Amino acid sequence: MHSNITDYVAELKHRRRALLKSYDDENLHQLRVNIRRLRGLLKQRPDKASRKLRRELGKLVKRTNRARDWDTLAGYAARVLTPGQLTVLRPVIAAQQAEPHRKALRMLQTRRWSSALKQLKKYRDSGEPGAVVLRSHTGESAKALKREKQARRQALARGDDDDWHALRIAIKDLRYTLESRALSGKGPKAEVQATIHQCKQLQDALGDWHDAVVHQSLLKELAASAQALEDPEVMAVVELLAGTLSARSRDCLKPVREILDRAAE
Repeated sequence: MHSNITDYVAELKHRRRALLKSYDDENLHQLRVNIRRLRGLLKQRPDKASRKLRRELGKLVKRTNRARDWDTLAGYAARVLTPGQLTVLRPVIAAQQAEPHRKALRMLQTRRWSSALKQLKKYRDSGEPGAVVLRSHTGESAKALKREKQARRQALARGDDDDWHALRIAIKDLRYTLESRALSGKGPKAEVQATIHQCKQLQDALGDWHDAVVHQSLLKELAASAQALEDPEVMAVVELLAGTLSARSRDCLKPVREILDRAAE
C-alpha cells in the first residue's frame, strides 16, 4: 500500500505543479484519476481517520467536476465539428470554461488541499505494514461486487439515466477495489484480472454515455446564453451539436448492454 501511496502522492504533486503553471485538461484529468485511486486504497482501511480523509478527497475532486465537464465537451466539439463550425463555437465554450478552470486551480491552493496531502504523506511515511488493509480486502471486494450486481439488475430492468449512472459509479468502485486487492497479491489473480478487464470496458462505454448526457445539459446552458441568443450562427452550431449528442447517448449504451449480455451467458 505504501509504495502505491508514494506513487500517487508524487503524481498529485506533479500534476498540481503543472496545472498551476499552465492549465491543461489532461493534467486535471490525471489528477482526478489519482485521487480516485487513492480513495480506493483508503476504502480498504476501516479506521475513522481513513474514512474522513476519503470523504475529504471526494469533496475536493468534486470541485473540479464542472471544469472536467466543459473540457470534455470542448474535446467532443473539436472531434465532430467542421473547422468553420469549431471557429464559431470554440470562443463560446472557452468563455464558459474560464470560471470552472479558475475554481479548480483555486482548490489546489487551499488549506483543505494542503491538509489532505499532508495526511496522505503521513500514510506514506508510516512504518505500518498494512496488515489491517490486507485483512479487509475480501470483505470490501464482496461488498463492491454486491453493489455492482444490484446496480446492474436495476439498470437492465428499468434503465433510466439515474440507473445507468448508479451502475457507472458501482463499476468504478468495483474496479478500484479489485485493483487494490490485486496489487496486494491477495485473491485468485486470473479471476480478479478478468473482472477488472470487464470493468474497464464497461467504464469506458458508460463514461462516453455519461459525457453525452452531461454535454446535452451544458449545451442547454449555451443555448440560453446571451452569445447564442444574440448570434444565430452560434445557436445553429449549438443545436447541431446537441442533435449529435442525443443519438450518441443512446448509441453508447449498446456496447454496455452487449458486454452485460455476454457476462450473463
